[in-house]
Amino acid sequence: MHISKNHIYKIYTILSLLLLVRHSQYYIFNNIITEYGYLQPIWGITLIPVTAVFGAVFCLGREKIIKSNAQYLRILLIFFIPVMLGYFYNYEFSDLVSYNISDTSRRPPFLILIAIAITILLYDANKLIFQQNLVVLLAIATTVNFQTENFIIYYCSLMLAAGSAVNLMLKSGIIKFGYIFYILSFVQIYLFETERASNILELFFVIGLLCIVVDICAKLWLPILKFSMLEFYIMQACVFTIIPSFLKNWLGFSIVLFSVYLLLSITGRLKFVSWR
Repeated sequence: MHISKNHIYKIYTILSLLLLVRHSQYYIFNNIITEYGYLQPIWGITLIPVTAVFGAVFCLGREKIIKSNAQYLRILLIFFIPVMLGYFYNYEFSDLVSYNISDTSRRPPFLILIAIAITILLYDANKLIFQQNLVVLLAIATTVNFQTENFIIYYCSLMLAAGSAVNLMLKSGIIKFGYIFYILSFVQIYLFETERASNILELFFVIGLLCIVVDICAKLWLPILKFSMLEFYIMQACVFTIIPSFLKNWLGFSIVLFSVYLLLSITGRLKFVSWR
């Protein structure tokens, strides 16, 4: 399956909506007890892999992500956003890099952005070191992922492994196997009441959801909107954190959705391309 630009834009649109729903569970409805387990609503379990998919999608159908010095500067800025925010929230840099996925303490704000920035840099480094050998990248990333609980390393390796796996599945024409991965992962967590998804289970879950979104967007008629996924993530995260506590309902979610749309429109980062 070939991934065109319009296909990518539709994938971005679907993932953005899923990300908004997932974050509304944290910031508005507060109904998630275990982030990676069964102690959340059933629709929350279906969206467990969304955060990692958001990072893995940057690897989709690409040999190289960063193509200019300006883009390198942008990635560095994204890397330092959590560092600067951590300073204002009294987090030391060591607190950021040592945070584990098993920690129950409050997560440093926007920490996932560090993992995404490093993921993009490592994916491009693969082209220089291994000549874009996705099998080698998948093997290394999966091995690292199974050996760590560090939040940044865990998500970097998870995003790289999932992105590489889906690219290989696209080339092999077996993208529909993702439905099996996703369903089996969901059943394992929901029916067997898994409190914490294992590394291999979450990897299958992430691969499955990304495959499903890619496959559906190849057939679905959607308005094709051009926007930056990274800027979208930052904007929606900012809006969610400033929503007043009394708006813990669908009104709050609607305000977040409208606010992000308004911000993207005002800044000129959202463009209607066509309808397909």
